[in-house]
Amino acid sequence: MAFALKDACNVLITSRATNKPFLYADYLNSCSLSVSSEPVFARAKGMNKITFDGAKTGTFTMETEIFEIKYLALILGGKVTKEAGKFAKRHIGTVDSTGKIVLPEKPVTGSISTFVLGRDKKEHIKEISVAPTVDAQNALTYTGSGAPQQNETIAIYYLTEVPVATKISVTDEVNSDAFKIEGITAIRNEFNEDELFQLRIFNAKPQTNAELTMSAENVSSFSATFDLMVDENNEMIELLMLSSEEPVALKAVKEK
Repeated sequence: MAFALKDACNVLITSRATNKPFLYADYLNSCSLSVSSEPVFARAKGMNKITFDGAKTGTFTMETEIFEIKYLALILGGKVTKEAGKFAKRHIGTVDSTGKIVLPEKPVTGSISTFVLGRDKKEHIKEISVAPTVDAQNALTYTGSGAPQQNETIAIYYLTEVPVATKISVTDEVNSDAFKIEGITAIRNEFNEDELFQLRIFNAKPQTNAELTMSAENVSSFSATFDLMVDENNEMIELLMLSSEEPVALKAVKEK
């Protein structure tokens, strides 16, 4: 029987340490499995004479344009947490007759920088050296020598704090997490029948070698690559095809 394959796997990534699911991805555009073994040769008079099989190595790569925060953390080698965070903001406004301008939210103390803008509202003409006072309504008041003039357009750069934010922390510490990967897709036989095909990887470590491209012209693509190793049972990869001639096994996998 001959088969053809034209689909990416739906992938479940499970932590080997906790045996709990880490990420389920049913939005991959492609995934690829690569296995290689470098032969080792014994030579006679400088010529290869006897060969030995080298250790198998492998990689599993996933490509997607749709992503979850955990996916970003995976490719960056970071950790996801929920905690307070500070966001950088830019506010453009005009100084009123009392030397005030109101921000849309409370700024973090000491985080304010002010610049007088040009007509395009982008060019920084000069920096305002006077530190403003901030009242309970988030109104900034500039007074004294060097304060912005009435009707001048200014840009205010500041930080604002939010009580809960999703945070990816990337440090110089090595990410030691290892995972199990299960992927299910469909292969089609020469009679145009679809049959389920399962890929199992027993011990995979994500590479920390990410490129995060942000483009206004193209949708960003995110690639995650895993190095494959054997597990405690000396297993690396298992491929399993569930034929349509085996309805019991096929039903069990579908229900799973």
